[in-house]
Amino acid sequence: MHGTAALLKLRGRAQLQSPTSFKLFMHASTQVILGCYHRDVSVPPEILELRQETFSMMGNDPVWRYLQAIDDFT
Repeated sequence: MHGTAALLKLRGRAQLQSPTSFKLFMHASTQVILGCYHRDVSVPPEILELRQETFSMMGNDPVWRYLQAIDDFT
């Protein structure tokens, strides 16, 4: 979990540019958030910031609103 979070932080905003790297970011960051939730540790703020930026780019699609609500909950 820590390694994945470190790689996502290292890749930064550039990973949100291409469709493939965007999908990889969303999958990996979701796994990090779930892992943090199960272990009762806080989610790295950099991951949450990148996901908030992602949600702002996606509009009002119900799937993105659902994922954003999960992030707010965790």
